[in-house]
Amino acid sequence: MWWLFIVVGCMPSGQEIPPLCDPRDLDPGEVRIRRIACNDERIEGGDGLRSDWLLENSEVRFVVRDTPSALTRFSAGGSLVDATVVGGTDLLLEAVPLFGEAPLQSASADPSSSEGAVSLVISGEQGVVRYTLRADAPSLEVSGPSAFAVVPRGIADVLGETLDNGTQVLGFDGVIDRTDAGGWVQLSGVD
Repeated sequence: MWWLFIVVGCMPSGQEIPPLCDPRDLDPGEVRIRRIACNDERIEGGDGLRSDWLLENSEVRFVVRDTPSALTRFSAGGSLVDATVVGGTDLLLEAVPLFGEAPLQSASADPSSSEGAVSLVISGEQGVVRYTLRADAPSLEVSGPSAFAVVPRGIADVLGETLDNGTQVLGFDGVIDRTDAGGWVQLSGVD
């Protein structure tokens, strides 16, 4: 038995279908959040996959792992897996938000945008993480977790509260305590 499914539709006159894949660099003043729709939108050398969350503006790009998966530690998603300046390469393997010593479990994602900023809220049993990126800001604001387990990409050195690959630096503000755990670093008191 053969089945044939055909979907036919049309757009109202004068409207264009928005592109699913839009790998362009953003102009100053632009900021957006979207699921990665194609490989061209991925960060060079990064671990972001299709359906992960891309937060970007004209200066920086960040990828948050979609729920319910993680790269390096058992988690329900919500980890920061890519971070770079526009046109740069990824410095980060993963930054897992921690609540006490525990990563998120059974998490869900809720994106939002307002004039000049985008946010992604990851809610789980242990707590809530809010990632906010503003237009033209060189930093991602994070609130909620008490600490991050940070796993640097192999090309990056951990220097205090920064990851440095010789051409770009990823820093963490508000760090109160830093614990070297051999291969990854736990940063506490992160704002």
